Amino acid sequence: KLWQQCPRRWYNHYVRGLDEGKDKGYTLFGTLIGDFLDHWHVPGGFQGTDEQEVELFKQKWPVEMDTNKRTQEMGVKLIELYPQRYEKDKEPFKVLEIQKDCCIPIPDMIYPLHIKIDALVEYRKQIWVLDHKTTGSGGVKYFDKYLLNFQQTAYVKGMSTLLGKEVGGMYYNVLVAN
Repeated sequence: KLWQQCPRRWYNHYVRGLDEGKDKGYTLFGTLIGDFLDHWHVPGGFQGTDEQEVELFKQKWPVEMDTNKRTQEMGVKLIELYPQRYEKDKEPFKVLEIQKDCCIPIPDMIYPLHIKIDALVEYRKQIWVLDHKTTGSGGVKYFDKYLLNFQQTAYVKGMSTLLGKEVGGMYYNVLVAN
């Protein structure tokens, strides 16, 4: 059941041996920034002000949760800088849908694979799966350590199956807070 709800949580618990109850900061931080980006990308307009988004982040990520890698200051910086970098509707892609779910039937398996993507976007006249990532340092160094895995394959295959046509691949929206 955990795999169906959240493959990453399943991986972190069963493969990496991380206890979600003790250290959920690494997922919560990304989720909170993702919530801001969902509001930013809602088709039809921004739902709130940057100040409201900052206050919401601060409420859900109090300073007491700060670690050496994720801090309230870093989250606030990401929320404030994103609209400065990309004016509304001036990003290189057009958001079609956010938080899209689908289930992929797996031959000879009882349960389908459930996936949820950050967004579907149009880029250069093709549909792509958009995945938001947050990091303290970007550039080549970030992507050198980033391995493609089953998650990305499932996202692309799932959306291609759901839409009935091939999806171009993954489009990464990497937010760097430094």
